[in-house]
Amino acid sequence: MTKRLILGLLLILGVIAFLGTEAYAGCCCNPLLCASWITGSGMPTGLVTADAGPNGYARSEAACPFVSEAQGVGSGEIDIAGELVTFQVDPPVAAFQVDPPVAVSLTLRLVGTEGVNCGLFGNQACDIRGVAVCEASVHRNVETPGPLLVESPGAFAQSDSSQFGGTNNANFRFQLNPDQQAALCPDDSFVAFFAREGFFEACVNSIVEGELVTQCIREFCRVDVGGIRRDVPRTYNCKPIEAL
Repeated sequence: MTKRLILGLLLILGVIAFLGTEAYAGCCCNPLLCASWITGSGMPTGLVTADAGPNGYARSEAACPFVSEAQGVGSGEIDIAGELVTFQVDPPVAAFQVDPPVAVSLTLRLVGTEGVNCGLFGNQACDIRGVAVCEASVHRNVETPGPLLVESPGAFAQSDSSQFGGTNNANFRFQLNPDQQAALCPDDSFVAFFAREGFFEACVNSIVEGELVTQCIREFCRVDVGGIRRDVPRTYNCKPIEAL
């Protein structure tokens, strides 16, 4: 009886430990959108999937769309003064006659936690704390300016089909500016940067009944960076912003 009790307790603790480390895949909206985040091979990477059913998002025809990245407040042509990042997307005219809805662009944003009133709706210029991997060294407690931004006009250029309609998806990784890479590895070659935590956002801009509509998934995410390596990606554990 004692052995059974001990085995039962170990099983329960194992289930609790598993649930405690399970990653949250944020989903919202109609059509359904989901986003998950991993450390990636060199930078945090976002995977965004969309329902491809009869009323879901159509797959983008741009197999290799141009992707732009930016770092810091005021970089590039990105306006982050308002609630959302604005990339000035000009949807194709043909998209207004297409049904189901057409995603004309996808934007990702990562806001750091080192500062005052940090957040997607607060101070977006907070630094991002994490681990910098250089060719011959690792710096475990460094900061780089935020936010990090990615935009792709191709949106969902990948697809996996199934009897239920499958999903259309896209995955992009954030990038650091060359000068920030050099700052993290001043006497070495930059390899990777992994954020410990931050406010993550994935937004899809689409045409719905002739109108440009933006739908976003917003989460706060953390990852254990102890002993992290660029060739073994880890999944961020996330909670929806509304649940905090």
